[in-house]
Amino acid sequence: MSDTTPNNPLNADQLTAVTGVHLMQGIGHRPAEGFWTEAWRQVFKRPGAVMGIAWVGIIAFFAIFAPLIANGHPILVVRQADVNPLGKLLSGIGPALASLDGVRLLLFSVLWTVAWIASPRRLALPVLVALASFASLALAFRFVSGLTIGVESAERWGVALKILTDLAILAGFVWLAGAFGFDRRTRVASSAVIWLVFLGALLGLAAKADTQLPVTSPMLEYLTVVDLAILLGGVAGLVLLVPKWWGSRGDRAKALLVASLQAGLTLLLHTIVSGRASSAHQSDWMRSLTQHPNFELVAALFLAALVALPFLVVYPFDKAGHRAGASAVVGAVLFWLLSSQWSTPLPRYEYRWDQTQGRISAVYTIIPWSPAQGGTAVDLLDPGSNVYSQILKGLKDVALSERARLTRTEVKDMPLDAEVLEAIEAQLGFAARALPATPQEAFEIVRRATEADPDLTVAGVLRLLERQRAPAYLLGTDSRGRDMLSQLLHACRLSISIGLVSTAIAVFIGVTFGALMGYFGGWVDMLLYRVVEVFMAIPLLFLLIVAAAVLPRNTYVMMAIIGCVTWTGSARFIRAEFYKLRGQDFVQSARAVGLPLRSVLFKHMLPNGVTPVLVDASFAIAAAILAEAVLSYLGLSDEEQASWGRLLSDANNQVGEFMWWLAIFPGLAIFLTVLSYNLIGEALRDAIDPKLKKARV
Repeated sequence: MSDTTPNNPLNADQLTAVTGVHLMQGIGHRPAEGFWTEAWRQVFKRPGAVMGIAWVGIIAFFAIFAPLIANGHPILVVRQADVNPLGKLLSGIGPALASLDGVRLLLFSVLWTVAWIASPRRLALPVLVALASFASLALAFRFVSGLTIGVESAERWGVALKILTDLAILAGFVWLAGAFGFDRRTRVASSAVIWLVFLGALLGLAAKADTQLPVTSPMLEYLTVVDLAILLGGVAGLVLLVPKWWGSRGDRAKALLVASLQAGLTLLLHTIVSGRASSAHQSDWMRSLTQHPNFELVAALFLAALVALPFLVVYPFDKAGHRAGASAVVGAVLFWLLSSQWSTPLPRYEYRWDQTQGRISAVYTIIPWSPAQGGTAVDLLDPGSNVYSQILKGLKDVALSERARLTRTEVKDMPLDAEVLEAIEAQLGFAARALPATPQEAFEIVRRATEADPDLTVAGVLRLLERQRAPAYLLGTDSRGRDMLSQLLHACRLSISIGLVSTAIAVFIGVTFGALMGYFGGWVDMLLYRVVEVFMAIPLLFLLIVAAAVLPRNTYVMMAIIGCVTWTGSARFIRAEFYKLRGQDFVQSARAVGLPLRSVLFKHMLPNGVTPVLVDASFAIAAAILAEAVLSYLGLSDEEQASWGRLLSDANNQVGEFMWWLAIFPGLAIFLTVLSYNLIGEALRDAIDPKLKKARV
């Protein structure tokens, strides 16, 4: 070993072994790690757990960004043929910057950035109150004036109202900087968000620069409010949790969790209200209310404010101003989302037909198919096929099947005589709206190929058609002609949400019941444990099948049922831990100083006993995903929601043939996801096991 005298000290990483003398001299000493830091370090030493975490990360990524990756609505559209929408959008940036709105936007973006970075880190309480009051009153006046003034007044005072809103936002930035005490480095880094918003607004102005031929974005138009909320939440989560820029990562995770809960409750209320508002059987008072021109705006404000009020005391911040600010910011973002995207129009996928007719030019995303987009013209295509591959299938199944039976000749080997050409032309006409060109143009290719090579067969001409430019279905299609890959990506959201939300409900109920049983014991334990035994006897799958028959088939009902039935494991874990903890000194001290029961249970005892529950939650998420897949396989889930289980059930369809790609890909996704959560749970269980921990030491 190298010299380890005080004149040549070694750190712990350079030593292969240490003695007591070394430790007394401070050589080889390792600083103590937190409980979860050490646990996760042990988890990441397990290759299986690392692969599981990586797979769950991939699923979470697609759950957030699937609408931007796989979407049948074009990113950009211009209502004119042979015009590049992207080039037209970029050419409109100059006129947009030169316009009055562009100048105002650039000026206030600079002012917002300066105010956010240069504001004092600490402001006096009267100044903070004045800033918050001005921002609130200005935004309230802007909202009320938008409801009351007429069209002519809006045109006259529109610029003044926009400037008032910009000034209110400026005051809000100064208040945020002074109230939360962000350091300068944090504010410089986060100021990029201001310029991202500026860029988005500038592109919006550039799209409308040419009023005769504006550039539109159907993809953004058809994104639902849930899609937008998940996108914003995913980006906010990456910004808050990944870099080390403000506070501890645990505190930021708690704040993000509470914000997610606030957003989830708001979106749930929006789903209920918008569903009632659009129902055909609504009452007279509801009908009169929904017919008001400002119903959506007022309803969005009411829902966002109603949910934000209880969260004024929920956020994990010490200062009341911080809690109020966080609740107000999340509520304002939700109000903006609800008011701008209250309802989504019914989707229409006629863009390729319009392109073939020379009506539009469009730019599509990576996978140009939506999960609900399909048709019989492209059903049950093999992986890698395009719409032209369906022509041979149509010839085999319908047009030339009788001739093939009589002549005992494969359709693909038939020569291109008049009958075959007529059948090909008919099939091209049948798939006209899915073709990247008109049926006449496609058939002209067939005719020219026949003239050039009289011995050409059906297989040869179809290979020629398949080489034509047409978007491919990389993983094939299902029995309804819907793209498999798009459905797989969009189903990631259902799997992640069904697992996390139902498990969160189960953990909340289980922790509450288990804490009461373990703390009080006696008759309380006996009574509540009988309730636990009753719920343990309920068969989950049978209950889900019955519920699907009598209740609305939607994701929220499924989450609630799974969460309200599977909480018994968490309750028993917490009960056992609280039995051990209730007699310890720190619990007796908390009771002796007169702390309320809520504080003793959930602030002092729960952090010391919740570890087994968090480990069990990983297994519970896997079980919830599996339960949803089984229910979808049986056809008892929400039909409008893409699901791995429904794709798996389509492998044996009405045609009677086994479609391998409909079984392999969704089955593999289910298997890998459930396996990943189980591997993570096993690694966590081993990492926190005190016996294994002692052996490692």
